Amino acid sequence: MLTACAKSSRIKRVVVASSMAAMTDEPDTSRVLTEADWNEKSTLERNPYYLSKAAAERAAWGFVAKQSPSWDLVVINPFIVIGPAMTDSINESNIRRSFEWKVSGHHEFDLGLRRCTRRRHGPRQGTHHAAGKRALSVRG
Repeated sequence: MLTACAKSSRIKRVVVASSMAAMTDEPDTSRVLTEADWNEKSTLERNPYYLSKAAAERAAWGFVAKQSPSWDLVVINPFIVIGPAMTDSINESNIRRSFEWKVSGHHEFDLGLRRCTRRRHGPRQGTHHAAGKRALSVRG
């Protein structure tokens, strides 16, 4: 997708929906997470989905650093996105883990529908302050 975007002269910004999983894979009540945090614990054996989210986001930032496209990149990192399932199966463990984090007092997360996350992209698309940044979508 990024390669195709880089070929277009009309694209000004690419907004990627990443995940809190790219930042961490377990609660850490000793500090507040920020956009500077990266998930360093996930492996193929420990939370492979979280590993894939971190790897995909790092690849997007790496592409921008290497290719210097004419557009800028913004990444949204929501804590959880709930909406209509894209497949017939739901990954219950990820939903359960998210609610366990809330119960543990880790963060007050933005719990919203998939369409709400899409609306968050809108303001980021129009502001120059978002260029080249990650946006952690939680409160707390």
